[in-house]
Amino acid sequence: MHNDDSMSGTKNKPEIIHYYNSMKGDVDNMDKMVTYYSTKRRTCRWLPVMFYNMIDVACLASYIIHTSKNPLAKKYLFQELEKSLAMHSIESRSQMPYVVKIFSTRLAIESMLSHPIIRAPPASTSAVYS
Repeated sequence: MHNDDSMSGTKNKPEIIHYYNSMKGDVDNMDKMVTYYSTKRRTCRWLPVMFYNMIDVACLASYIIHTSKNPLAKKYLFQELEKSLAMHSIESRSQMPYVVKIFSTRLAIESMLSHPIIRAPPASTSAVYS
């Protein structure tokens, strides 16, 4: 198919063109399914764009495998997947004092952790100077 010059069809196109046209619809369907719950963000760098695309395709593949074994709503699968991927980062950011000073960020972290953030009291300065 790739190495020969065989022609086929009524318009006498190369066979590879017919193969591409037959598979083009599957790629369009994948792109359409990925856009519903995409992780893509606006960026000028190419590496994050590729990473976001790989995450989207991996999520779609996990959804297809998961729904073939047990039918579950796509939204719930992605919510659990997002939570498990982000939990390590959320827990580490909850320990940063400059992050939890921002009220909206602290509320978002507390809602994900399902408990309030308890900050350690500041260290006593008298122990440092004694």
